[in-house]
Amino acid sequence: MKKRYTAFLLLVGVAALAGRAWAQPVDESIWTPTFNTDEVISSDKVNKNFKALKDATNSKQDPVQSCAAGQAIRAVSATGTVTCEVVSVPNGGITGVNAGAGLSGGGSTGTVTLSVDNTATQKRVTGTCNASQKMVGVNADGTVNCQADADSGGDITGVTAGSGLTGGGATGAVTLSVDTAVTQARVTGTCGAAQKMLGVNANGTVNCAADAGANIQNSGVEVVTSAANIQLTNTTSSVLKLSLTVPAAGKIVVSFSAYYRMNHVSGTADTIELGVSDSGSSSPSSLNSRRFLYLDTAFPSGNFFGSVAGGDVFVVTAGGTYTYYLLGLSDKAASTVNFYVSHPMLQALFIPN
Repeated sequence: MKKRYTAFLLLVGVAALAGRAWAQPVDESIWTPTFNTDEVISSDKVNKNFKALKDATNSKQDPVQSCAAGQAIRAVSATGTVTCEVVSVPNGGITGVNAGAGLSGGGSTGTVTLSVDNTATQKRVTGTCNASQKMVGVNADGTVNCQADADSGGDITGVTAGSGLTGGGATGAVTLSVDTAVTQARVTGTCGAAQKMLGVNANGTVNCAADAGANIQNSGVEVVTSAANIQLTNTTSSVLKLSLTVPAAGKIVVSFSAYYRMNHVSGTADTIELGVSDSGSSSPSSLNSRRFLYLDTAFPSGNFFGSVAGGDVFVVTAGGTYTYYLLGLSDKAASTVNFYVSHPMLQALFIPN
């Protein structure tokens, strides 16, 4: 037994040195040791087996061919020619694709295709009906079936214009409008400052006429509030003046008021005159509107205080701007007596005809 194992190990080593025993299929009968039990192994017999093994391995050529993609080597001949076969190993775990509900196609080999089954699933609807038609069905290819709609306008069969409206109708596109003969259109007209509104037209414009009452003005008021006293002498002086613009003929009422102070000397008589005029050069003494203040000689010496008011009416024949004056005068020269007026007011009021 020891000798058999020794021979076997020797052959294995020789085969390994040859570099072919395990790489290629070799007929087992060639290299399997043929030693008998308790047989003495001679060198000749070993050499004989070694030669047979060597010849067998040398007869098997390395492969000189290759297989295409998707194939594998099935066998190699003694001359190195290879036999190929298709690899049947699948790429994944899917062995087939079946078309489910709403789909068609599928398969279990090659490239398979699935498509939407338009007999079970509606294709995109692209058709439309005219305004006077109604849709009665949708085809599998997305087109639509239409037919005349006798009631395409809805439940309304006509529009009638009620109170305050005009228009309407029973066919086509109807229009309703506000009846300005019944309902007033938006009032957009205006009248002038010296006019009054007599009426409003159906289209919103207005009818105007001159308004005498609207021309009454009291804005022509001038008030002197200066603390300084205005001295009156024996020369007519303008204490105040104002201008008033009127739109038409009429009357202008001009009035005045003022405080006065007279420094009287007993034994002499003192006089102050105030009045309104439409001329700055007139004398108060010649005016109907003058106010006459007189201190007799019997009055004791001293300062006398009081207030005075007056006015006049002026007729104007046309519209325009008119100026009026408050005039003052005394009977003493400035060097001999001190006569003053303070806080005078002049006011004009227009009254049209």
